Amino acid sequence: MSPGRLVAATLCLLFATACSQSLTVPDRVPEPLVETLPLRAGLLYTPAFADYRHTETAEGKPAWDIGLGAAHVGLFDRLGKRLFRDTAHISTLPGAENPANFDVIIEPAIDAFEISLPDQSTSDQYAVWIRYTLRVYGPQGELIAAWKLSGYGEAGKSTLKPASSMEQATVLAMRDAAATISIEFAGQPGIDELLREKSDASTDEKN
Repeated sequence: MSPGRLVAATLCLLFATACSQSLTVPDRVPEPLVETLPLRAGLLYTPAFADYRHTETAEGKPAWDIGLGAAHVGLFDRLGKRLFRDTAHISTLPGAENPANFDVIIEPAIDAFEISLPDQSTSDQYAVWIRYTLRVYGPQGELIAAWKLSGYGEAGKSTLKPASSMEQATVLAMRDAAATISIEFAGQPGIDELLREKSDASTDEKN
């Protein structure tokens, strides 16, 4: 390779490296304000969820490497603390022969993480969509609900710190999803029936 081509290749490599963005989303979504439900919940975090990373590369575009797992574990820990009477981590799904001492088992999953950069749209916003499935099981591992939901967030363009804009948009998307879960969880098919049964059982005990 000629000296000129070597210099050009080196500059291209340096430019691509400089443009690459890597960040770990911080665990700073606040606890939602929600009425506590009379349920004991086991929280089941799979390795795919707890270690979730999003990587994205496209020709002529900066590469992104975004760590999301730890922040989501923290988010669901706080959400569970607010939403349920009692929570604890579990490592495996129970079965009929080894039922868990919980009313429900919560297993969150990130189905997709999608981003839109300012140069991909007509705005100067970084946008983030996170799509989830929230699986809810009974104490013997029976599936009660598989709830599909999403969170959306956006943040203004920061010329010098694009990772900061992406981080802010991601945190807002997580906060949006947490608000949806807080407000709508009790009304999901299967969950509403379980809560009615708990309420009826409590009424019978009092009588």
